[in-house]
Amino acid sequence: MSNEYANYAQSFKTYESDLGFSFKYPPYLKATIDTGPTTSKIILAPVDANTDGGLSAIIISVAKNNVGLTPEEWLLGPNSGFDHSDGYFKTTIDGENAVYTNGGMWTVINTPDDKYRLSVTNLAQGNADILFTEMGIVIESLAFSKQ
Repeated sequence: MSNEYANYAQSFKTYESDLGFSFKYPPYLKATIDTGPTTSKIILAPVDANTDGGLSAIIISVAKNNVGLTPEEWLLGPNSGFDHSDGYFKTTIDGENAVYTNGGMWTVINTPDDKYRLSVTNLAQGNADILFTEMGIVIESLAFSKQ
């Protein structure tokens, strides 16, 4: 790891959820919370977002896992909207089973107690650049407090 990257990584902000998970993100992104009746969203978008050229954001949707599905069962189920022909892969993140789609732009993981499901995806509309590197930072730094 180069010193340049180490210095850059030191500037990352940390988002800490009351639900026992956290992740890091670059300081040029801001975290906005959108709370809905069944799903809450953490939206990471550029601080100086100019939507004239389009919108780019990383969306972390947090929903109750009332049915007790694994991330794979949910992804393959009728409510995810996932096109099965796109392919997916299994992995672990901080010791928890997770799945991600081909290309890595959508990751699904449950909290360790299986009470909540996190669905992390990348959104780019119009001419906006995809936050590919930033998505990797969020996923690689995702951690759960083990209680």
